[in-house]
Amino acid sequence: MLVTEGCLWLTMDGAERAVRPGEWCCVPAGTEHTERYAKPTSAVVFWLRDAA
Repeated sequence: MLVTEGCLWLTMDGAERAVRPGEWCCVPAGTEHTERYAKPTSAVVFWLRDAA
């Protein structure tokens, strides 16, 4: 995901981090995670898959 506005709070593996405008985050397939938004946020989501 690429955050374009606002702030996405991503929790993976028990750790929470802020993802701010211009920053990327990657959630591997099958990974348990949560997302929260403290204010209006926009993000571009890219779904990638193996070519196999």
